[in-house]
Amino acid sequence: KVRDAKILEQRYFVSDVYAHKGLKIMAGLHFVNFNNQVEYRSLQPRINVSYDVKSKDRLEVGYGKTSQFMLFVPNNLLGIPIDIWIPADEHISPMHCTHYLAGYTRKMSPTIALKLNGYYKVFENIIEYKNGVADFIAEWDKALLVGKGRSKGIEAMLKKEKGKLNGWLAYTISKSERSIETSDKGAWFPFQFDRRHDIKAVLHYQLNKNLSLGGTWSYASGNYLTAPEVHYLITVENQQYLIEQYGSKNNLKLPAYHRLDVGIHHKKDLGNARQTWSFTVYNVYNRQNVFYVNSTLNSNRGLSFQPVLILPVLPSVNYAIEF
Repeated sequence: KVRDAKILEQRYFVSDVYAHKGLKIMAGLHFVNFNNQVEYRSLQPRINVSYDVKSKDRLEVGYGKTSQFMLFVPNNLLGIPIDIWIPADEHISPMHCTHYLAGYTRKMSPTIALKLNGYYKVFENIIEYKNGVADFIAEWDKALLVGKGRSKGIEAMLKKEKGKLNGWLAYTISKSERSIETSDKGAWFPFQFDRRHDIKAVLHYQLNKNLSLGGTWSYASGNYLTAPEVHYLITVENQQYLIEQYGSKNNLKLPAYHRLDVGIHHKKDLGNARQTWSFTVYNVYNRQNVFYVNSTLNSNRGLSFQPVLILPVLPSVNYAIEF
């Protein structure tokens, strides 16, 4: 049984922008008062400073602190991934994050720009299920572990905004980890949604006034799951039960996810209205992406892992009219 929650949340913020001769400073202060059986207060400063070097280059740095009062609890065991959100209360403190950013933008031509960003984040009061806990239970403090996290990465984007052919290419290399002091001696382990490599390419081509083509290719390193390392069967009153023991968290990495989507779109004005026909094919090359993994006992009383796949090649037709 999950406890009822009566939440009162108040938010206040003030911000300002200063700009002079290529220098731009955006600063703000965010205050939150959150009450759910216990009161939490959070003061969150943010600042971003950018400077235009001549007309082609821009430098940028940023700093911010944020607090989150609705907390994400990932279920990273094998099986259907059911994640939940819970509010901070007298047992669970809000999560806090300190974020640092540095960026560089280069305008390579009137239509093409290159942007590079680097970031580093530090998290406090992240929460995770204990190993082997698959479902949410009423005794929150006995089901959850509290720890810390860190995340860092570099993002690059090449973008073309104008012309018949436009689009963008983005690549991110990153690392996101967590540590639970009471689990595995506080060793760092990968976050469930840690994606070392993330790539997205988007192209759009305007054939004529009414007809356009588009395509999107996405790639992401696989997510992590927690798989049992040891299992055995016990018999109680003539009934057999499977007992699983877990080692380190997120010890199983899924295959990479990638797919290609393409489409053709036709727009036409009908008096004061505009109609649009869209013909799209999702997952053009029928990539068998893994959604989650099932574990079952095989004939040798060992565990077999079977991936569950989603979204095969899928054609779609859509018609819309706007008045």
